[in-house]
Amino acid sequence: MKYNKGCLWLSYAKIIEEDILIEKNRDDFNISKYKKRLSIKLKAFA
Repeated sequence: MKYNKGCLWLSYAKIIEEDILIEKNRDDFNISKYKKRLSIKLKAFA
């Protein structure tokens, strides 16, 4: 299924937004670990 780029970025933004909310509630929030997890998620989504 092919998405137009705008639609895809909106989906990415939604995933990232939800993810950040979850991550910020963690006690051991670590930006580099978070970026690594996020890139894995986005690759799986793409």
